[in-house]
Amino acid sequence: MAKSSFSKAFGHVLMPKKQKKTVFWQPVDQVYPRLCDFETLATSFSNRGGIYTIWHLGVRPQWLRVSATKNYAETFAALSALEEVALYDRNRGVFFAWAHAPSEQWAGIVQSLATCLAPALQGLSLETEAFLDIAAKPVNFPLPPGTAN
Repeated sequence: MAKSSFSKAFGHVLMPKKQKKTVFWQPVDQVYPRLCDFETLATSFSNRGGIYTIWHLGVRPQWLRVSATKNYAETFAALSALEEVALYDRNRGVFFAWAHAPSEQWAGIVQSLATCLAPALQGLSLETEAFLDIAAKPVNFPLPPGTAN
């Protein structure tokens, strides 16, 4: 009996515990909201920030933008008001996802994702977004679940 207890205790030290799958992107259920409907969600976004990406689903699905913001509500409002974004939403098809990450990694995450995805509206400049150092070292970060490049 003592041997069994010892082997159980020793086994726990040597065997790595199963790592929990880290969920970065929201919403977790992968029911991504339309950007132009964000007003219904704005209260939960006020004064919260992180990484976000927008894309459209249409005849030719395309990534539109990946960036970081200190306030999701302000940035999503600014994006939905842009004519460039509205052109992609003609058929009710611009969606978004957001991810919480340490702010010191935002620049590297955005750089890595933007290089991988080549978003169509990456060149836009929004006052509501966080300043990102373009010389930051890229940080690997997963794509939102259920989306494909």
